[in-house]
Amino acid sequence: MLQRLLVQSLGATGSYSQVGRAPLGLSGDYALISEVQDFNAELTPDGVIIQMTVDAQMVSEMEADVISRGRFAATVPAASTRTADLVPAFDAGARQLVTQMTDWGLRASGVNPAGCR
Repeated sequence: MLQRLLVQSLGATGSYSQVGRAPLGLSGDYALISEVQDFNAELTPDGVIIQMTVDAQMVSEMEADVISRGRFAATVPAASTRTADLVPAFDAGARQLVTQMTDWGLRASGVNPAGCR
């Protein structure tokens, strides 16, 4: 789900000729490699908290070098442990992560986010 949202978000910026899960040719210009560290709901004394963390790195395909690393996190309160309350909280957390990662991805690949659609 996060990967699909991130691909859509990066593509919507209009900054790249092609954004996808795999390069069109032999290789792409950049690859974004990510790993989900946290994706959970936690019951705390203050209520239910959604925690999401992703570690990512931007790799230049031509040089096979990591050009940037980032850790992205979102913590969102949920009204209860009911599915109807958890789903919107997970959605809000995912959107926060995608926003953070899109901005970072643009900057890491040399694009100024202010110039995007």
